[in-house]
Amino acid sequence: MTQGERGPTVVVSNRGPVTFSRNEAGEREYSRGAGGLVTALNAVLRRSGDAVWIASAQSEEDAAVAQEPAPYEVEDLRVGLVEHDDTAYDLMYNTLANPLLWFVQHGLYDLPRSPRLGDDTREAWENGYAPVNRNFARAVADTIGDSPASTILLHDYQLYMTPLFLREELGERAADAFISLFVHIPWPEPDLWGILPRYIRKGILESLLSADVVAFHTEGYARNFMETAARVLGAETDAESGTVRYGGREVWVRAYPISIDPAEFEELAVSEAVVEQEEFVKGLPGKLLLRVDRTDLSKNVVRGFEAYGRMLER
Repeated sequence: MTQGERGPTVVVSNRGPVTFSRNEAGEREYSRGAGGLVTALNAVLRRSGDAVWIASAQSEEDAAVAQEPAPYEVEDLRVGLVEHDDTAYDLMYNTLANPLLWFVQHGLYDLPRSPRLGDDTREAWENGYAPVNRNFARAVADTIGDSPASTILLHDYQLYMTPLFLREELGERAADAFISLFVHIPWPEPDLWGILPRYIRKGILESLLSADVVAFHTEGYARNFMETAARVLGAETDAESGTVRYGGREVWVRAYPISIDPAEFEELAVSEAVVEQEEFVKGLPGKLLLRVDRTDLSKNVVRGFEAYGRMLER
């Protein structure tokens, strides 16, 4: 490897920046992805000319794109799509990642009654979550090829096992790669992780500690992660330096609050569509109350409705 030589930047997430379809004329078209993660990372990729975004195929046309030479170029994006076995993906997404990990990490379970864990949980782990993560790892390894010093940016709770599998797939090439995983949901205190079977707790933590950096939105989540690693794995942690030592490796644990793209908002603010809407709102009688929500208990949508109800009562 020559001085300064580096490989591509590879961003990996379950959902990607675009979804493909066919219009009535049979022509391929695409729509931009929504959600906070896609919005935030779009800005990063626009500034990285060699970046590739790898994500799951979500539609029939996505699956067709996944069979074509990657990366597929769309405007200013280079996209690689991964097609999963339908049953495996369903187990990963609808049995383990969302109904289990997401709820545990948000602390939303009624603990005396749920979650109910059994053979179906192990099946979802072994035949869903693990195979899907293995697919992602293989896709990244194929994308990198023999490129030196690649940067791999993994994102969120659907990909917790990918760091470990990626090191296995890369083999000796892993020594030159930089692997990070950013967790975009809360990381709760260690006691909540005790809800999960040990094979899941241990598997997730050992995989995350196969990365070079594990990142969170807040310092509190980062501290909780280090405490969980110490409790579950007996890892050596240093809160002052933000490091975890385990299995002969030292991993950085960091808080990197994600930002909006200010330039994009400034551009939108003076766009014709926004200015027209602004004039319309200014002309409305009375006061305008606006609240934007997702139908998501962790986003306080219920409290929002209750607050609106209390206001109407006054």
